[in-house]
Amino acid sequence: MTAPANEAQRKGFFVWLARHPSERDALCDVPPELLGRLWCDAWQAGAWDGVQRNTDLGLSLTQLVERIEELKDMVRTADIEREAEQGSPYWQVDDEAIEQLPF
Repeated sequence: MTAPANEAQRKGFFVWLARHPSERDALCDVPPELLGRLWCDAWQAGAWDGVQRNTDLGLSLTQLVERIEELKDMVRTADIEREAEQGSPYWQVDDEAIEQLPF
């Protein structure tokens, strides 16, 4: 897990402790390493639950990737059409160049 994610988990744990004084008092004899591990596992389980809930709503990863590729193609097509309408300096050929063509 990345450092920012670990830091967010750690901060979240202390925020939770501050908001739940009775639970904090009940957990005072539990070793900090165990509390940290339990919190981390719960955090990851919650994140995974969020992914699964979104998948159940029809937002599967493959569908998202397909939609992103469609949008990318639409943007590329629009750029090509805009360039075709406006012209491109790469497309401009002067008359001398045309006369010098061998065919």
